[in-house]
Amino acid sequence: MTERPPSEQSLSPQDAQCALFGHYESIFMALTGAPSSDIASEGEMIERLGKFNAAVADEVNASMGELEHFYKANSTAMYRAAKSFGGLRVVSGGQRHFGPSALAGTRIAGLYCDTQLIPDPVYPFLVSDLRLNAPQLQLAIVLFHILQLRPLVDARLPEAPIFVFPSFEQPLEAKDAVTQAVASRPSL
Repeated sequence: MTERPPSEQSLSPQDAQCALFGHYESIFMALTGAPSSDIASEGEMIERLGKFNAAVADEVNASMGELEHFYKANSTAMYRAAKSFGGLRVVSGGQRHFGPSALAGTRIAGLYCDTQLIPDPVYPFLVSDLRLNAPQLQLAIVLFHILQLRPLVDARLPEAPIFVFPSFEQPLEAKDAVTQAVASRPSL
């Protein structure tokens, strides 16, 4: 009897984060043609993105498909892991886009908390109709900023300084009756 390789569902939280950021890097490289570590600014990234064509689109779609498969196998376990961290943890939020201000906030909060839980900024690109202009550009911008946190993930520290988890907020807003009822209530 041959042994099967371990499924992604059995990944430790650290391994899942490393795999997730590996998928992010794959998509970023497909979009820009370069690793995130080689791109110094958002402007340079946008310039590289200008070379988007059908071959690039196929590579991006393949990478997004791999990420979608990863999410299907691991999103629930990652969400549970995010809820189980000890110490002082904070959940960053309030924005639907991970850009320069979210990155700066993450860096500042890292000075006083053990773990920052970051709702996955890429997950909505797969599960929601975001109705964005230039979705490839928006995705590349999100990836450019979130990938700057990759060294914290790759360090595999005993206490994760950041942990990106899938937020089910947008799918729930679209499909869950209870969430829709709460969202439609007038605020005080």
